[in-house]
Amino acid sequence: MPCTLSNGFARDCSDSTGGIEELYILERASVTAYTVASHEVTAITDGGSTWRKYELKKEVGSIVATTTIDPANGTRFSEGTIAFSINKFSATKSNELKLMVLGQIVCIIKDNNGVYWGMGFQNFAEGQSLVANTGTAYGDRNGYDVSIMAKEPETPYEVDSTVVAGLTIST
Repeated sequence: MPCTLSNGFARDCSDSTGGIEELYILERASVTAYTVASHEVTAITDGGSTWRKYELKKEVGSIVATTTIDPANGTRFSEGTIAFSINKFSATKSNELKLMVLGQIVCIIKDNNGVYWGMGFQNFAEGQSLVANTGTAYGDRNGYDVSIMAKEPETPYEVDSTVVAGLTIST
């Protein structure tokens, strides 16, 4: 199959903002179907399950997706990583974050441009690390640094905002 380019890109307006502001997470087994058109999730079947919402402080979260290609083997895959911080140690947060990083999950991430991205739909996402740190100085963060990773055939899908609006979401 030839890989023919289909269009180019004009210079953009430099009106994008980095970072993420919210995460919506659900156990992957609860998603029984989803529809993708042109690299965008346009429908999710989750049986009415409740997605958990995690609101982030400014400038403490990101998504990085790296596509690895091995021409000798004719393979490619994307490794997407969500990294974020949550402030203040607590037993409740420790228990919740432990469940998050140990489970097989699907994530929808809202970036600071109001665009939603999905990871874990193609396979599943899972915790890569959970670091709890009290900090040293009074001005240091007392809290958690979390990393979630998904190895999938494609980079994270965009998720249609109307799909997110139709989900059952709870904090």
